[in-house]
Amino acid sequence: MYNQIKNDLQKYVGLAEASLNSRAIIKKDSPYLKHYVDTIGNILNSRITIIDINGRVLADSEIPTEELDEVENHIKRPEVQQSLKDKFGFRIRHSATIDKDLLYMSKLIRIDQEKVGFLRIALFAEDTDQMLGQVQTYFIGGGVLVFVISTLLVILLSRRFNRNLTEVIKKARQISDGDLQVKIQVDSNDELNELGAALNEMSAELSRYLRKLALERQDLNTVLSSIHEGIIAITPKKKIIFFNTIALQQLNCPEEKIIRKYYYHVIRNQHLLSLIDNFFAKQL
Repeated sequence: MYNQIKNDLQKYVGLAEASLNSRAIIKKDSPYLKHYVDTIGNILNSRITIIDINGRVLADSEIPTEELDEVENHIKRPEVQQSLKDKFGFRIRHSATIDKDLLYMSKLIRIDQEKVGFLRIALFAEDTDQMLGQVQTYFIGGGVLVFVISTLLVILLSRRFNRNLTEVIKKARQISDGDLQVKIQVDSNDELNELGAALNEMSAELSRYLRKLALERQDLNTVLSSIHEGIIAITPKKKIIFFNTIALQQLNCPEEKIIRKYYYHVIRNQHLLSLIDNFFAKQL
């Protein structure tokens, strides 16, 4: 479970970075950074920390700004050290600062290839099951976090970006609804433009992946159509996930009563059932 959360936290921190004005780290803009970590922390139900490249904590969603001077330098934190080498750093450990067990994911922040600091998300260990469910819901449903980030930008950016923001939110909703041909064009050179480019890249990558799947499925169907024998694919859980036309005719059963059904509820040929049963018995 932790491995899945680790992978999903990488995606979370990458998307969260898109709404961060990274130059605020260089400027040490405490009010902006504190507002950012508190907002993201509330949305993700997690602890958010901004650290400069020397390890000084600039903002933390669990610590008041006036108490940050008392916080120990974070440059030696394992997840921070790992992100210096591998871009991302992941650790499960006890936080001496707030006295709680946490899962940490740190990402190195760059501006024009210059290392400027770190964005770190920390998930409370007792909330891992809840977090996993939220992450799975997002990636299965698609596009929810994109809309959240777009909404967050409405709060963080000034009114002069309203027209561009409206366009980004509109296009983000279209992408989340499955329209992968949509392209976001923002007439600016700020973080909003970077977010639009990131969303365009994401939709293009997903579109390429879906086309690849379609071609692979077409190739598979071409091969199977040339085979004049019934073919059925069964999962280790004994459910039918694929069958060709010949198999459908041989089973003499409606398609909806075959797909995702247990094979022993569909197949009536006792000899074939015996062969399949013996196969699964040998796997145990």
